[in-house]
Amino acid sequence: MRLSSLLCCVSNTPARSDEADEINKVAPKESQEAPTEPYTPQRAQVLFNSFADEDDSDVIGPGGLEKLSKG
Repeated sequence: MRLSSLLCCVSNTPARSDEADEINKVAPKESQEAPTEPYTPQRAQVLFNSFADEDDSDVIGPGGLEKLSKG
């Protein structure tokens, strides 16, 4: 197979950087969430414990990771 046949769908003209910038711009979302509380080690531990493995509380197991990903 020739290299030119692999490149059949590639444009010969490079995209201008200002066009690429316009395409990649995303308007910032306004947060409708409650204000976040400041970080504390105690809050971090409570959060970790909510996802910790039932058999080994020092790790987040597959069940905790699944729970975390479902948010």
